[in-house]
Amino acid sequence: MGFEEKSEKFLKEHGCTTWGGYNDPPLPYVECDINKFWDKFSMYGIRENEFRQVHLGKNHIENVHILIYHDCILMIKIDWEYKQESGYKYTPTCYLVGCNHEFTSVSDIRGNSKATCKICGYSYEYDCSD
Repeated sequence: MGFEEKSEKFLKEHGCTTWGGYNDPPLPYVECDINKFWDKFSMYGIRENEFRQVHLGKNHIENVHILIYHDCILMIKIDWEYKQESGYKYTPTCYLVGCNHEFTSVSDIRGNSKATCKICGYSYEYDCSD
C-alpha cells in the first residue's frame, strides 16, 4: 500500500474522512499551536512522512509536510519571506489532521497500559513498568 492510499481502518483510527492526494490534503484538518508538533517531535519517532503540494483554502498551492505519529497526524506548512537586511525568515504553521484525540488510560498491576480516545475509540497499548 502506498503512502497516499491509506486503508479504511487507518482513516477510521485517525478520524480522517479522506487521505486526499496530489493537491488535496487529508481531511479534516484544523490549525493548531506549533508546540503540538514540537511536543511530538521530541518524544516520538515519525512513523511516516510525506511532502505534498496542496490547496489549503486558498487559490494557490502550499508546500506541506505530513507527519504520522502513532497517535496523531500533523501537517506542517512553512512560509518564508526574504528581506535584504536579514535574509530568509521561516514561519511554520501546524495543522492537526483527523481526530483531536482525548485519551484515557487504564493500567494493570504489572504496568501494562492501554490508552483509548474518548472521541473516536482509537487505542494503543504501552508498558509503563520500571
